[in-house]
Parts: sequence; C-alpha cells; structure tokens
Amino acid sequence: VWLDLEMQKLRIGLTKRQYQTLVRLGEGLDQARKAAPYRKYRPNLTSYRGHYKEWWHFAYTCVLEETVRRCRRNWNWDHMKLHRDTCRAYAEAYQTKLTARKLAKDINERLTDCETKLDIFNLVIIRQQIEMEVERLAEREKSLKAQRGWFGFLWNSSQVEETKDLNSAAAIMRRFEEAMTPQEKEKLYRAIDYQENSAPAHFPETFEMMDTRFLLHGLQISLLDTDKEHPCILDLQLHGVRAGFKSRPSANAILVTASISDMKLLGATQRGRVPSLFNPERGSSDSALLSVSYEKNPLDRLCGDRVIVKSRSVDIIYDAQTIIELVNMFKVQDSSTLSQLQMAAAEQFEGLKEMSALGLEYAIEKHSVLDIQVDMQASQLIIPHGGFYEDSKALIVVNLGSLKMHSLEKGKSDTAGASVRQLVSMGKSEEEVMLYLREHSYDKFALKIVNFQ
Repeated sequence: VWLDLEMQKLRIGLTKRQYQTLVRLGEGLDQARKAAPYRKYRPNLTSYRGHYKEWWHFAYTCVLEETVRRCRRNWNWDHMKLHRDTCRAYAEAYQTKLTARKLAKDINERLTDCETKLDIFNLVIIRQQIEMEVERLAEREKSLKAQRGWFGFLWNSSQVEETKDLNSAAAIMRRFEEAMTPQEKEKLYRAIDYQENSAPAHFPETFEMMDTRFLLHGLQISLLDTDKEHPCILDLQLHGVRAGFKSRPSANAILVTASISDMKLLGATQRGRVPSLFNPERGSSDSALLSVSYEKNPLDRLCGDRVIVKSRSVDIIYDAQTIIELVNMFKVQDSSTLSQLQMAAAEQFEGLKEMSALGLEYAIEKHSVLDIQVDMQASQLIIPHGGFYEDSKALIVVNLGSLKMHSLEKGKSDTAGASVRQLVSMGKSEEEVMLYLREHSYDKFALKIVNFQ
C-alpha cells in the first residue's frame, strides 16, 4: 500500500462563546448522569412554586430508596435469590431467542420483563455467556455432522463446505483451546517451535507493506473573542507540516515521522500592532524547524526502539496582554465546574501512576533497548519591560542553551548476561538478584546543556 496525501490549507478556530458553550454542555451532561438514578422518583410537575411538599418528598424518597433501603435490600437473602432467578430466566429466554427459528410471544414478554428488572452490567454479562455457549453448541453440531457423513463430500456439496469450515485455521484453534489446557498448549508450542501472535515470515525484513505520506502546506489555529474590536487573541500558523508512516510486518517494525518547516505565533492586537510571539531563526532551506521520528526494530538491529528529535533555534517573546486575554478566555466561572475538572484530572493522574507502575514492571520483564538522539539548538526567551516588545524598551533575555541527549552503551560486567538460575548458583541472595536485574533493565542516557545565559 502506497498512499500520498497533500492538502493546501486547513484553518481551525475556537471562539470564547464556543468554549463556554462546550463547558456548559459538559455541565449539562454531568448533571443528567447524576440525575439518572433518581429520575424514576421525580414528580410529574413543571414548577416548584406551590408544590414544595411534593419536591421535598422527592428528595426524601431519593435518599431513602437509593442509599438506605438499597443497602439493606442488597444483603437480603430473598432479594439475592430473586435476582439470581431473574438472571437464570433471562439466560434461558435469550438462548431460546438465539436458537429458535420462530420466537413465541411469551418469550418476548419474558425478555422485556427481565430487561426492566436487571441493570446493563448483568444484561451484558448474561448475553456474552449465552452467545459463547450457543457458538460452542453450533461447533459441536458441525463436528457431529462431519463424523456422520465421512464420505458425504462425494454426494453433498453442503457437507464439503462444512468440512472446509471445520478444517479452517480458526476452527482448528478453537479445537485446541477446548481440548488442551494452557500448560499443554505451551508444551506443544515449544515442541514445534511456534509462537503465538508472531509476525508473518512470507516477506524479507526489508519489505515495506505500507508507506503513507501526508503534506499540509498550511495549518492555521486561531483563538477568537468576538466581543472585542480585534477578535483574534492568538493565531498559530504552521507551514510545511509533514507526516509519514511505514511498516515492515516481517520484522514487526514501524517508522513514524513528523516535521514542521516553519511556524508563526501572533498575539492580541494592541497599539495598532500585532505582536509576534515566536520567531524562528532562518536556517538552511532543507532543515526543518522541528522534526521527530520514532522507529521500532530498525534495520541495523542496534536497538529495539529509536527516537530522534531535532529543532532549530527560536526566539520566544513574552506578551502580557495576550496572556491576560488567554486566561480570561479559558477562565471557568462556576466553582463546581472547576471542582469537576480537578476531580477528573486527579482520576487521570491516579490512572497514570498505576499505568506507570505496571509499565515499569513490564519493562523489567520484557526489556527492549531504547536509543534516544535529541539535538535542540539554543533558543532565547525575551521578556520586555511593561509586557510589550518594543525596540526602545529594556529586556530580560534568557538563552536557554542548546540541549543534546543520547543513549549510552551498557557496560559489560563479569556477570553480564547471567540468568537468574546462574546467579542463584553463584550464591547470590534474592535481593542481590533483584538488584542485578533492575540495574541491567534500565537504559542510561547522557544529557548536556551548554551556553545557558
């Protein structure tokens, strides 16, 4: 597959009113989600005025039914038995629905009645279990038909199709999964030198199955406040945005590249001028402002993953009025909305910590050499006196320095490459073995920053 896409210009805009509308939409969806369990107790009244007793009774019923009585009911034996009987009745009715050619009216009524009593979680689990059971019964019937008519392919073409389907790879794998335990499968795979989910070996490692390229000549992202005389608050312009993707399935390898040729960042109009907040230095015509590439299992086989980042020098200019208007645009008015955003961020952070711990454990078990090459030329941060850049104003200029980062080769020790069994036979303790494994599971990098002023 070779795909080459080219686009002239793409413009994306977001106004202050659109952002506020999106925030209100999120608030409305959150309120609807919170109100969903209590909607069945809501009185059929449109006004609060004159009906205070009914609305207070609605609040009382919500707490009583969903908090107090629900906890007591969940630990009641009669309630548990009724729930299990309902699950069994729904499972039987759903199996009849999947297997019967013509569905009786009472089965439909039973399905509807059970679906009103059970929640989504139980319904999904029951349906999945029954669907797997029906599929297993269908496979068993096919195998019985094939055994009865061993020479049926001489007379019946339909049995030929059944035999072909039975001899397909998927059917054979299902037979293995039914007849063998995971330990037996592992022994068999080891004996025949087979690996599950292994890459196809029909092509050489250099063969590229997919080659895609994308070129966007111009990308403009604008933040607007339509209530102002000059609505544009921030205008980001990217030129020569390129992206590419290549895959080599025989080597289980991919290559992802992205680059930007030029970039402009304009702030809010003030004093009749539009300030420029981002000025890249002019380099050679073939060098990109920013280029990033990621390659998995490269052809030279020197590493498992390779990341290369390069960037040219830029001038970043601080503009106070632009920052003030950006803060006003994204300011959240309602404190409850802010607390919801904080809770969502906290949940994401907890998930990230858990993923990091699992990722660390996986990295120690399945380690791949990572090669990082970062070369970022020195950029300048310019802070003008008064918050607006002019030639006659005093400045604070911070040269952030050029940053370079590269991977270091691992040193070879006397016990390098030793297995756990060898380390134990050498008399190493459990803590020493774990310490050795950790030391040889991490990659080492050199970070260098020069000319910081």
